[in-house]
Amino acid sequence: MRTRLLAIGLLFLGVLAASCSGPTEKKIRFFRNGQALHEKKDYVKASLEFKKVLQIDPEFADGYYMLGMTQLMLGDFSRAWGSFNKAVDLEPDHYKAQIQLGKILVAAGKRDEAMKKAELVLKKEPGNEEAQLIKGQVHLAEKENAKARAHLENLLEQGMKSPDLYLLLALTHMREKDFPGAERVLLKGIGEHGESVPLYRVLADVYAAAGRIEASAAQVRIMIELEPEKYSYRITLAGLYWNTGQQEKARELLQGLLAERPDDEAVRLDVNGFYLSRGAVADGEAVLTEGIRRNKESVKLRLALGDLCRNTGRTERAIAVFQETMELFKDPASPDVLRAKNSLAQVYSLRGELGKAKAFVEEVLKESSHNVDGHIIKGNILLREKDGAGAVAEFRTIVSENPQFIPGYLLLAQAHLLKNETALAQESLQGALKIDPGSREALLALARFHTLRKEYPKALGFLTKILENNSDDLETYMLLGRIYIAREENQKAVRVYKAALAKKPDFWPAANNLAWLLCDRGTTKAELDKALALAQKALKIRPGEPILLDTLGWVQYRKGDLERAQANLERAQANLPDHPEINYHLGMAYLSAGKRERAKGHLEKAVAGKDDFPGREEAGKALAGI
Repeated sequence: MRTRLLAIGLLFLGVLAASCSGPTEKKIRFFRNGQALHEKKDYVKASLEFKKVLQIDPEFADGYYMLGMTQLMLGDFSRAWGSFNKAVDLEPDHYKAQIQLGKILVAAGKRDEAMKKAELVLKKEPGNEEAQLIKGQVHLAEKENAKARAHLENLLEQGMKSPDLYLLLALTHMREKDFPGAERVLLKGIGEHGESVPLYRVLADVYAAAGRIEASAAQVRIMIELEPEKYSYRITLAGLYWNTGQQEKARELLQGLLAERPDDEAVRLDVNGFYLSRGAVADGEAVLTEGIRRNKESVKLRLALGDLCRNTGRTERAIAVFQETMELFKDPASPDVLRAKNSLAQVYSLRGELGKAKAFVEEVLKESSHNVDGHIIKGNILLREKDGAGAVAEFRTIVSENPQFIPGYLLLAQAHLLKNETALAQESLQGALKIDPGSREALLALARFHTLRKEYPKALGFLTKILENNSDDLETYMLLGRIYIAREENQKAVRVYKAALAKKPDFWPAANNLAWLLCDRGTTKAELDKALALAQKALKIRPGEPILLDTLGWVQYRKGDLERAQANLERAQANLPDHPEINYHLGMAYLSAGKRERAKGHLEKAVAGKDDFPGREEAGKALAGI
């Protein structure tokens, strides 16, 4: 009997042990593993652990919250939104999740909903700092600067000392160009949080905006000391040097960075990007070439070099680079081979060799039928061939397989427009906006859609929403200018282009458009002189650009400098031989110079197509008089 009781006792202990290593223990272990990985910033592995947790317990609100936090850090805002919503569905008082939803809503421009989230939390936890900061963010987003500052200063008086509080308060001063005020706030914040890199970063921006470049550089150097592993700060510092005419100092800094990390592909790619964004193509190419010399099998560097060659018009060299990349691998289904083939398809498409382009992209889709880039490239080729039905099929494949992929909806809209299916085009654009109501790309596409339909008030509404979220969006300023010109509100267009140049003095598209506007619609010598200076400035930034050559030539024509006008317009027309406005300008320059036969040929070319352009009527009149 005793033996039997002992056996039963051992059996019972076994059951206990089994229960202790059952689902609950596994859930706790996976959750703790996920937290540890999240702390180490290994977000991919952390998300896998949290997914294991939720497989065991799909009703675990904290599991959804932590999964949302990893998704947020990975930049997957759509899935993060879903995870946080699931957490609050399961547990409405999960205030950490409510706070994250509030932050996402602010970023998406849904300010009323964000404020409701903040108020919901503050009703239960009046001292919740993050909820109070969301209120400040909403006031700032609503452009209620005085209300935002009063709210944030009150928090400061109550003893809140969060770095984010100082950052938001500084922003209220920066909005009013009160740089000394912003500086005082940030220095106070740095006094409380001497190792807060974001505070130094914003202080550097304040000094740069105030023209205190050396003071700005000093803050970036502190950032480098605090986080020496973040090489991007040295690239930022190089940018400050470059933008103040200290190009050699910038180059020395970047060369030092490359000497420290000669085999780091990411560093080389970012340094190359730095040079290319500043027009220093030779420097960028040298960085990539040296990297390839050190690592002949680097696909990323080879693809970047091929892109550089393609974007600078050296298509033969680009083709050679991409073909060399393909030859590194024997497997035709290798992702790197597929990327190289897609790149070759893009080059041939750029050269107008659509048959070759299509052949390469078909090879990609044969090996990888779900290749998104392949479908995009093929769809764009079909658009160029005016095959609207084929393009619709390609882009519809993309959105059906990737329903959260906003670019797919934008391209699908473009294909529908080619088929004159305006209702379906608008439906696609609205579909993109439904995925992300604050999507800048979707808002801009809708603005372009309504501009094409001459529904200017609607277009202006979408552009206003973009500028509410980012008042420095230069592409939005350019479209605003176009709309104002179309509405013959030329002074508004002038103000828009000047505003864009105030934000970025070397923004050549704005300089070009303002030069054209002053030349074409201006009436005084002063306006023509200003147009000439702007056109020359734009061309200096972007040498050889055909549109800029055209603008400069047209300004010179209007000023009576026919010899220089003809030279620049001839160069522009050689690069864009069928461009109606360039042919009109060149024809008028020839006509004024007494070259009537040449003038006739270009004016005929200008009016041959159906496209409207500024000066079409004048071109017809001039042609009739020859």
